[in-house]
Amino acid sequence: MTILTPGLDPARRRRESVRQRDKRSQLERLTPTALLAARDILTHWGLSEALQVRLVAGDSGMTKSTYRSKVAAAQAGTPVASLSDDELRRCSLIVQIAQLLQGLYGGDQARLWPTRVSDQPLWAGRSPAEYMLEEGFAGLLKVRDHLLARSL
Repeated sequence: MTILTPGLDPARRRRESVRQRDKRSQLERLTPTALLAARDILTHWGLSEALQVRLVAGDSGMTKSTYRSKVAAAQAGTPVASLSDDELRRCSLIVQIAQLLQGLYGGDQARLWPTRVSDQPLWAGRSPAEYMLEEGFAGLLKVRDHLLARSL
């Protein structure tokens, strides 16, 4: 009688390998579009490249030069090193926030809202952009949820 250890089952290893390859492929496909969309939005809001890196990369350790080279590759249509799951989620939240702002305010007010200092309790004398930078991923979620609630 042969006892198979779940972690050593060849069929399971193949399935896991295919899943990992599919996930890598998906990340590679999404990275250029997500990165350029987030960069364009953050630039439109008037955030510096250093702040853009912090919002997109969080604590991943991405440098400005890495960010710059990924953006340049995405613009040129050449292969781009994939963003992590966390970085892609951050890009997605930035796009969602921008869409909600356009729906709520449109035009200049939507562009200026993220950097406008507010005395609302949630922002506590900070701008939403400062809040997102200080709170990280949770801050991006909170801003998105705040705007979503206002849009209902």
